Amino acid sequence: MKTFYIFLDVDGVLNNFNYWDECFKRHHVKGIMSMHCFPFDPKCLNNLMKLNQELQKQNYNVKIVLSSTWRLNQIDTAIVNSRLAEYGMTIFSRTIYLNSGDRGLEIKNFIENERYEKTDNFLILDDEIRDIKKHFEDIHIIHTNFDTGFDSKKLEEAIKKISTSLKEHTDISPFLFRWISLKLLDGEPKILSSIEKNFNLKFNEISDLHKMIDDEIFPSFKSLDITKDNLKDIIISSIIYKSEEISKDVCFFEKENYTKRDRKIDKILTSKTFGIPIMLVFLGLIFW
Repeated sequence: MKTFYIFLDVDGVLNNFNYWDECFKRHHVKGIMSMHCFPFDPKCLNNLMKLNQELQKQNYNVKIVLSSTWRLNQIDTAIVNSRLAEYGMTIFSRTIYLNSGDRGLEIKNFIENERYEKTDNFLILDDEIRDIKKHFEDIHIIHTNFDTGFDSKKLEEAIKKISTSLKEHTDISPFLFRWISLKLLDGEPKILSSIEKNFNLKFNEISDLHKMIDDEIFPSFKSLDITKDNLKDIIISSIIYKSEEISKDVCFFEKENYTKRDRKIDKILTSKTFGIPIMLVFLGLIFW
């Protein structure tokens, strides 16, 4: 299994100003804007978990390396680790501190350290990238915004960069990676057999793939109440929800409530209270 490093900043990645402002306004709290009073944004943590899972689906051994200043204090590191643990993740290691304060050089030092596995597969999540850009190409950098953190747009950007790098290792179109990963989780034998036949893949030959799905990915879904039994329904509902979002962006109706009457009728005819009695009445009329 190939190693993939995620070099993780905290401020502006896992927390952000917008969420901090929302929390303080909601609870009517007035506080000093310092590192320790910034709450971690669940959406950002969830996006990091999704990135982690996406990499695992592609047979990577994901290792999170803390590159944030939170690594300099043992208590701060423990706080970050405990929040990551809630989402099925953990800190693998930390970058060392250099007097120059050059974060890009600190990350480069880690990658070149013989103690750790050599790899060209890594992403750097950070909201301040001036020093980082001096040492690394853009394909390895996800530049987040301090106001929003690691949001859904940055998640998709990360997945896109990963797919680009995967072109070097497979002939399959990157557009299919997500779909094949979903089919592996779904586990439908006929579909998996068809994928193997048409794309010349042998899932059983991919080291620890099924073990990873059963022992790592699905256990990490427990906090989200996702199981093998309901995964397919969740995928379908997500596709429908996303389709509705796209439709709202591109379709416009002169009369927005033109289906309002039909929806009311459907709600009555398909309700648990009235649906069956109405059906029995209609059946009675038909067979009268």
